[in-house]
Amino acid sequence: MLGTFRHLVVVTGCQRSGTTLLGQAIGAHPQAFMVDEPDGLYSWFHSLKSTGADTEEPWRRMVTAADTKYLKPHRRLVADGADDPPKFRDHITHLVLKAPNLVYEYDALASLGIKTNIIYPVRDPRSVVASMSKLTHIPMVRNQLALIGRHHSLATELADEMEMLADPDTPQHVKRAVVWRIKSGLQERFEARGLPVLSFRYEDFVTDPGALMSRIALHAGLAFDPAMLSHQSVYRGFGPGMTERARPIDRSSLTTWGDRLTPGEQRDVVRVTAAEMKSLGYDAEPGGQIASPAIARAGVPLEALRAPVIATGRGGSGTRLLTEATRASDVFLGNRLNASGDSVEWVDLIYEMTIQHETGSAPPCGWSALLRKKAAGILGQDRWRGDQPWGLKLPEAMLVVPELFTAFPEARLIHLVRHPVSISLRRTHMTSRTDNAVGRAVLAAAYRAAGRDPGLIESDGEYRNNALSWLYQVGRVAKFCRGNLRPDQYLHIRFEDFCTDPAASTARVAAFLGSGDAAGTMAGPAIDPARAVAWSADAQEQAAWVWDLCGAVAARFGYGPDPRSDLPE
Repeated sequence: MLGTFRHLVVVTGCQRSGTTLLGQAIGAHPQAFMVDEPDGLYSWFHSLKSTGADTEEPWRRMVTAADTKYLKPHRRLVADGADDPPKFRDHITHLVLKAPNLVYEYDALASLGIKTNIIYPVRDPRSVVASMSKLTHIPMVRNQLALIGRHHSLATELADEMEMLADPDTPQHVKRAVVWRIKSGLQERFEARGLPVLSFRYEDFVTDPGALMSRIALHAGLAFDPAMLSHQSVYRGFGPGMTERARPIDRSSLTTWGDRLTPGEQRDVVRVTAAEMKSLGYDAEPGGQIASPAIARAGVPLEALRAPVIATGRGGSGTRLLTEATRASDVFLGNRLNASGDSVEWVDLIYEMTIQHETGSAPPCGWSALLRKKAAGILGQDRWRGDQPWGLKLPEAMLVVPELFTAFPEARLIHLVRHPVSISLRRTHMTSRTDNAVGRAVLAAAYRAAGRDPGLIESDGEYRNNALSWLYQVGRVAKFCRGNLRPDQYLHIRFEDFCTDPAASTARVAAFLGSGDAAGTMAGPAIDPARAVAWSADAQEQAAWVWDLCGAVAARFGYGPDPRSDLPE
């Protein structure tokens, strides 16, 4: 199957060093097709490595999955998708593998019989170790031990490092630094096997991507194309490590390691990696770091950070309506909103908090410091007016409402609710699926909270997963609001009320936010009531199961068993 392509480009190195960003940038080129780890890349590669020839089924699964990360106008497979094996559009010439764990496969890559070039970003180890600490649900160190162990000569050469990684008494941040030291220093192995390598610092790339992108394209055997600098317009969804694919290249992560690692941990990382840091051009002095522009404009008042508007609701409840209603009241929801009106600048931190909530782990500084710094960085850009109310709209924010109010004690919460039967009998949301880290964490917690065996998640069916997710999220927020907030700090509003009288619902939001003038200037968002209820005659048994589970909480919002009763004729 590799014969479909003229050129193979492998983006590798140490994870959390910018490999996802670089893979996406190269894969956005109109002639390139990018395969990522979750697409089944390693299963296909090891099948290829063991047989010496492509195995059709792993290849078909991989490329079919990989194509779905592209927005429809940019899909790489032919439109009908009926070919087996899948057929690529005629202009696709380069296969791009975003694969940090192929860093140990220099021998196998050199034997593939296709022109192969290596893109090898490196990054300050303090940033890498801090970034690894966000992903506690991924056993990175254990994975690397297993991968190195498959390569006998390398494992023998790295015996001391392997011992440190296996030792339970070695601190986790030191183990992560050892992983960086190993994986950031293997470039010469590729070059020795005739595989050209382009290595550069991630910090240099994000500071001035235009200066490096032409070099990257040339090394990859491509003519530079502007799509490589605007990859966010080509992709959809999330990549490994909760990376938002629609996020443009930015510098916001350059110096955040200071918030994640204690001074002692920073010194340990430097001690373990000092020689390699110096060889790669990093300041190995304790406290030294890459200079970067301040992320927050001077003068963001402390009081402004205390009182955001938090607009949320269980995903699938129609929370886009909250975007329209809050913006009608002149609330600034961020510099970047997606098609659903979500405040995407908050996604990475909120998702991390959601996953780590169930493990009881948190950064040394606590979440409040990170939340306030995130807010300052967002408000410190040019789009926010200093006298303008600000906030965030994100469905998953309801999973960390207590933490948000600890950081922002004068916040106001707008919680959109929807009938549990309607929401359970429609399509799933990411928080009721196990195909992503957030969903796995939330669903497991929801089952435990309801006294139901999490082992039933896969067999229970979508409507049960939806219902348990609804109960867990809506019930927690309602309980928190009743026990911890003043009445002027929260507003529960029903999706069905927006359907029945959108103008009145918009007016309620405006009055809650103290901007009553907005209610008189807007009719409210237009909604098709037919979309409000997912109901069919053969769903009665499912609806009854959902109501038995969720009815007590739903009744607090004025719901009865039949969601149709809350809608206009």
